[in-house]
Amino acid sequence: MLARRDRTLAEVLDEMESLGEAMDSVIESFGEAMDIRLFIDQWTHEQDIRGTVGIAGGADSPIVAEASPGMAEGWTRRVARAGLAPLVVELDGETHAADLDGDAPVRLAVDGYEAMRVGLGRRSRNQLAGLQWSGTDDPGPYFEYLVFFSIADRDVPDVR
Repeated sequence: MLARRDRTLAEVLDEMESLGEAMDSVIESFGEAMDIRLFIDQWTHEQDIRGTVGIAGGADSPIVAEASPGMAEGWTRRVARAGLAPLVVELDGETHAADLDGDAPVRLAVDGYEAMRVGLGRRSRNQLAGLQWSGTDDPGPYFEYLVFFSIADRDVPDVR
């Protein structure tokens, strides 16, 4: 971006728009070999920008429906390996759970959008505590197993 530091935001956005069709061709050329993480990363940063400037959108993106179940499954496996009471995730009406033998489970109810924002490190400890938890008085020990990067230092704004 340093090469564009003397340009206005409008000029940079115009340039990005002009390159859209070329980028579409590159993406299409990958076919089935395209890594979904490219789209997850793009969606994540789009939501960061939307939250910062206060423009809603993205909650119904196809990438949310595609990637959020994997996020929930990953959480349940990570919690199981950590030896905590099992985690059951209610994600958009579907239940995701790993080994439920033994202890009563801790439950977390989220929609796909929130699962993506949590898993990709776009939630603070305060925001994580404010999720729909049940089966525990202190969900704090679960937080690090929900976030695949790092927990945000402060609350992250979103506009849905």
